[in-house]
Amino acid sequence: MGSTILILAFLVVLFSTMMGIAAGMAMIPIVFAMMILSTFILDDSAKRDAFALSTPMAKRRMVLSKYCTSMVLILMGATFSVIVAGIALMLRGNVWSLEVTFTLLASVGAACCMNAFLLPLAYRFGAERARVVLMILIFVPICFAALMKEQFPTVSMSDTEAGLIFVNLSILGILLFFPSYFISKAIYMRKEF
Repeated sequence: MGSTILILAFLVVLFSTMMGIAAGMAMIPIVFAMMILSTFILDDSAKRDAFALSTPMAKRRMVLSKYCTSMVLILMGATFSVIVAGIALMLRGNVWSLEVTFTLLASVGAACCMNAFLLPLAYRFGAERARVVLMILIFVPICFAALMKEQFPTVSMSDTEAGLIFVNLSILGILLFFPSYFISKAIYMRKEF
């Protein structure tokens, strides 16, 4: 976590100065969520799966442990995000706003959605290739949307409507974990060690 914390601190400061405290705190749960790939890499280097499967532990418990670890990492990121945002707001003399709350919900939802896609990819392709596939899945639509932004109509919405979207994103992210778990379990059950 040492190098990740340094990178995270840099990203938080960069995004906070460029786009505000809310943007800086939004990075934290997402970066914490991506740490799940490190657990796959460490497991592979230690040959943990081969060892664990020689014990009475079932394959589905191996998959479930990754999903539980993923949720713990996201919750740690959300907690750290709240602490960092609270300190930054106190230093600036600002108060906690609805925008900060909505940003936190959106980043937690995005982190859950990301890991719901990332974990089956990691089981199917391995951690290194899953990272590349995820980047392609994320950056291609973002680049396409940036290139086509003049084609999209401008949408204005109230704070309540925006808040509902962010709350629904969080709920969607959590709900995506269920089908993701079953997909990962099916992939892992067919794996040969």
